[in-house]
Amino acid sequence: MKIGFIGDLILSSDLVIHEQITDLLRRNDLNVANLEAPFIQEGMQPALRSGLHQLVTGPGMLQDLNIKAVSLANNHMKDYGQEGIEFTQKVLAQHGIQCFGAGSNLEEALRPARFQMENQSLNLWGFMQRFYSKRHFATAHKGGTAELRKEHMIRELDSSDADIKIVYNHWNLELESYPEPVNKDLAEELARHSNVVVGSHPHCIQGFQTAGNALIFHSLGNFSMPALEYSGTKLVEYPEMSRESMIVTIDFTGTNPQYDIHPITLDRSGSVVSIPNQEQKKQI
Repeated sequence: MKIGFIGDLILSSDLVIHEQITDLLRRNDLNVANLEAPFIQEGMQPALRSGLHQLVTGPGMLQDLNIKAVSLANNHMKDYGQEGIEFTQKVLAQHGIQCFGAGSNLEEALRPARFQMENQSLNLWGFMQRFYSKRHFATAHKGGTAELRKEHMIRELDSSDADIKIVYNHWNLELESYPEPVNKDLAEELARHSNVVVGSHPHCIQGFQTAGNALIFHSLGNFSMPALEYSGTKLVEYPEMSRESMIVTIDFTGTNPQYDIHPITLDRSGSVVSIPNQEQKKQI
């Protein structure tokens, strides 16, 4: 089983992806991304001022990129309230794309995406760190995202009998080159209960490490974050460090997972995804 991982993703009609990147993603059995904003339809009103969103034409673009699962555990998934989460889940299901990390209650938010390929089973969980308030998080009686809490993360991992266990966390500080020490420690502990820990949210690369036989990629950076107008709020143009990113491909065929890192770059608009030159690749 060969799985590709990409970072923060918002789709738009302006998105242009280099053919070599598309070919790379299509060669994997499946790809996983952080879907940084909900899908909406006409008439839906933002619940939060930022109002980041994607139009319903987007799932077709996900299919083109062979993205078969997305994490909804992020700080913009409730920009259109619980209605936005539920509509996003519905649209993804209609296109055969699994999602994880959010739901109508905590039980649903903790439910992993599940795949069975080549006699291997795979589970994917998504968790989100607290940002400013707890309003994002699902509870027993309220919808939202799965909170990044060690006790229930490890409980969910240990209760699963999947051959491959992957955690996709939305964590750490934006535009910082290194993970927070507390999250580095948490990642190493989670690695004892899983095979791969992947991170998003900082909008830049934060490096990677091994922990036993497990792999940890603290932040993959942006894959596509268009600097467009969203419900009266314009997404800021990200700095230079946010225009360097990477796709990680992990092959689980053997005893230990084997990984490849594929550097990519974004233009200033955040909408053109390209292959960097050799010097840029080396730097990334």
